[in-house]
Amino acid sequence: MWIRTLTLELAFVFLSQLFLPQAAAAQFQPASPPIAAPADTRFNSVKEDWTSPSLSHSNLMPSEPLVGYLND
Repeated sequence: MWIRTLTLELAFVFLSQLFLPQAAAAQFQPASPPIAAPADTRFNSVKEDWTSPSLSHSNLMPSEPLVGYLND
């Protein structure tokens, strides 16, 4: 009985790969890049200086920190 079940399973796997090869290859397609929201204007005036790793001449402003959950 288990030989017949094994034979049917192997036949199913073989036929599924033969007739549905795109299912196995779909995972290798690269994801599309995320689309930025046109209404998001937070970073329009930001210029990043790539000549130095120093942030002394940067005009970047820190954002408000997020408050974590306290488990008392």
